[in-house]
Amino acid sequence: MYPTRTLAILSLLLLLISTKPGAETDTDSVLTSKDIFDIEYAAEMTISADGKTVYFVRHFMDIQTDRKLGNIWSVDTKTKQLLPITSGNHLDYSPQLSPDGERLAYVSTASGKPQIHMLWLSSGHQAKMTNLTSSPTNLRWSNDGKWLAFQMFVKQSARSPVALKGKPDGAQWAKDAVFIDDLYYRFDGAGYGQKGSTEIFVLSAQGGTPRQLTNDEFDNGGAITWTIDNSHLYFAANPRYAIISPFGDT
Repeated sequence: MYPTRTLAILSLLLLLISTKPGAETDTDSVLTSKDIFDIEYAAEMTISADGKTVYFVRHFMDIQTDRKLGNIWSVDTKTKQLLPITSGNHLDYSPQLSPDGERLAYVSTASGKPQIHMLWLSSGHQAKMTNLTSSPTNLRWSNDGKWLAFQMFVKQSARSPVALKGKPDGAQWAKDAVFIDDLYYRFDGAGYGQKGSTEIFVLSAQGGTPRQLTNDEFDNGGAITWTIDNSHLYFAANPRYAIISPFGDT
């Protein structure tokens, strides 16, 4: 079965499960804004090497906080049995199976902020592997299963063309002016963006402090691929974008 077909079937199955039972009336057949909170769907699928198990994120909505949440589930491709891998009113996402199929790395907001977690599938043991200040994205296992590469936004200090001196201790002056020199600085639903860039990190699969590999004034936010011998990483970046291109030449 093709992966896209599997994902479509999972999404349809979850949508049917989340549909309210009972006789349908003219009123029930009309989609309202409240019905959004009853919809569940599958996304971010990863498949075991033998093709027997599919891991995916089962998204749902929290009506109390108006947030999209999600947990990781698995489905047996032969029996179609669904099983929860994680649970809770938070967001677990970006599941990535280790090359040997023994561990599942994923990102979770269970501790309040997005952090990388690890689940040992045979024992069910799990652990929070990081204490990051920003959200990790694009997890990628090395081929030997010893490392995880990921990307994360690194905040930079805002530059200002004006520096006022002579402020006495304890004085209550007006806040400094906000100086913006970026082409894209504000986003719908998020407000003003922070000064910084997306950089690449590696983390030992045994845990510890991540090591930053890139340190640029432009985003290194493209796809990541390990070389066969795990000695290098290939990735996509756009150094011209931050300098002269308003259209993001690739």
